[in-house]
Amino acid sequence: KLDLSDNKLAFIDQKAFMHLRAIKMLDLSNNLLTSLHKGMFLGMESLLRLDLGNNNISVIDKGFFLPTPALKYLTLYKNSLVAIDERTFEGLGKLQELNLEQNLLRTISIKGFTHCKRLKNLNLSSNNITIFDNFMLPEILPKLRTLNLEGNRLNCTCTPTWIESFMSKKVELLGECSEPDEFSGMELSSLDKNGPHSAACQSFFNKLYQVTTHAHNLILESNTIKPTTTKGKKNSP
Repeated sequence: KLDLSDNKLAFIDQKAFMHLRAIKMLDLSNNLLTSLHKGMFLGMESLLRLDLGNNNISVIDKGFFLPTPALKYLTLYKNSLVAIDERTFEGLGKLQELNLEQNLLRTISIKGFTHCKRLKNLNLSSNNITIFDNFMLPEILPKLRTLNLEGNRLNCTCTPTWIESFMSKKVELLGECSEPDEFSGMELSSLDKNGPHSAACQSFFNKLYQVTTHAHNLILESNTIKPTTTKGKKNSP
């Protein structure tokens, strides 16, 4: 084990750990790192556990983790990550636990986890996530057992449409709703799949799928899409 925590490290040279091939645990927590650049962990093929918690990391180079294919436990809590790129965790096919608690994440793309097929525990607590509708995540992560969304201000208007996919895979969901009012304070695990708005939301996603079947790009970020009700008609998106 190599413990470099609490050292005020702001930068690490490329290939700094090149000759430490036997190291299985590396602790870089409580430093001043702001970015992770390619080459930093070259030679660390045996690394199993990496703690990068409580830094100020906002940038992770694409393919950064390729030199650490054996990694099983990765901690990135209390950093400044805003988004997860589809290549952020490339090479982490053996990763089992990922802690992203207390970052600045707003949205989660399932593409960001396509390389983590063995992931069992995903901690996304205390971020800025308001909408979580990744009903395909259990398919992307077939071994997922726990998803922690506690401490996020979740809008659960359309939650019942994706929560069923997690329940059917026996994924433990942690977290509660903040909005709308009728869901406020309710645990995610207690929401009924046929709850308010679920039919309208399902209709919306079905139509969205039809519209985007041949689309290359679709951006709906920072919207406040809600089911609407027209007098005398059923709910429609």
